[in-house]
Amino acid sequence: MGIFAGVARRLTNLQSVPIENDLYNSLFGAGSLLGIPSLILWTILAVGIGYFVFRETRFGAHVHAVGDSARAARATGIKVLRLRFAVMVLSGTLAGLAGLLYAGPPARRSLHAGRGRSPHGDRGGDRRGTRLNGGAGSIVGALIGSLMMEC
Repeated sequence: MGIFAGVARRLTNLQSVPIENDLYNSLFGAGSLLGIPSLILWTILAVGIGYFVFRETRFGAHVHAVGDSARAARATGIKVLRLRFAVMVLSGTLAGLAGLLYAGPPARRSLHAGRGRSPHGDRGGDRRGTRLNGGAGSIVGALIGSLMMEC
């Protein structure tokens, strides 16, 4: 991370690089729909989809099962390695979306935006009692924890 930060500082001469695409800024930044800021809408969408997936689908049940006990989940026929891979791909995809959202707001267009946050990405869930080594967590709890991090 330090190498990439150094390269970014050198390339930008320590200046902010604004995102000038109006569509991007309206979708991921300062835009709104019916007076509701786009970042709030993205949050509602992510929490709603996450809640549904983890409460109402077999995938969500398998994730909880592997989190509780990978050994027991494997014994019931769940392909634990495949599921872990899928969860990591999903996590990376959502991290990419978070990066798009984080780069969008005009107030955050700075070389130092997000500095020091990457090692603490799990703390939002951790603050609401999510065990980081297994199965007891909730989407709403992670949302509340992440809101606590920002306040």
